Amino acid sequence: MRTRTTLVCLSYAGGTASRVYERWAAAMPEVEVVPVDYPGRGTRSGETPATSRQELVADLAERVGRHVSGRPWAVFGHSMGARVALRVSRVLSAEDPSAGPRVLFASGSRGPGARPPRGLDAEVTDDELFEQVVGWGGIPPELVDRPSLRPLVVQNLRADLRLAVDVPGQGADDVPLTGDLHVLSGAQDPLVPAGHLAGWHQTTSGRTVVHTFPGDHFFIGEHAQVPIPLVRESLRSLSGGPAPRPLVPLGGGART
Repeated sequence: MRTRTTLVCLSYAGGTASRVYERWAAAMPEVEVVPVDYPGRGTRSGETPATSRQELVADLAERVGRHVSGRPWAVFGHSMGARVALRVSRVLSAEDPSAGPRVLFASGSRGPGARPPRGLDAEVTDDELFEQVVGWGGIPPELVDRPSLRPLVVQNLRADLRLAVDVPGQGADDVPLTGDLHVLSGAQDPLVPAGHLAGWHQTTSGRTVVHTFPGDHFFIGEHAQVPIPLVRESLRSLSGGPAPRPLVPLGGGART
């Protein structure tokens, strides 16, 4: 009996992994789906949020490394989550290449080294930022219709966007991965033009495949259901074993 592959899932800026990926476990019973909330978000809302990219990556690398130790694993991240996934994978691969992920799914993100999207690297008002993200489909309708929640949404979004900026010299920047890489992008994504994906090809010695989906920055759809068939098929050769355990976001606590 083969060991089931663990799939670590990381959210985009302003999102909560335990919500974004809450339907993945039922859709992929042969995989252990593990959404990892950032400190101060979702199941970890009682914790102090990370104040730097380096702090966030160190926290996640320790948490993920402990959970997947000695087992095959993969990681899926969208937008900010893709860049964080790469950093965490490099940290875990630094001392032992075999400890890295078998597969990295980098979704909705410019390749490492690319300039950040225009509008996110400049000062904009809270209202402008909120409306931009609503336009990209990154804020659920129930939050759009509740103005009282807007300040909290913008606060979390700004905090995550600061952590999403690549800073050279922070982390294991040059550590090559050895697993397969799947790059997912939206054909009409204004934040990630096709020409800005090239940097991903330099991150691994394994196979690299680029997949283009109809849609904009949030082509992954509600509860990120659009990529599920691709992810499931890509992990099929790594997976096996009994039916999955109930979905428990890494970090514990009640789902919020």
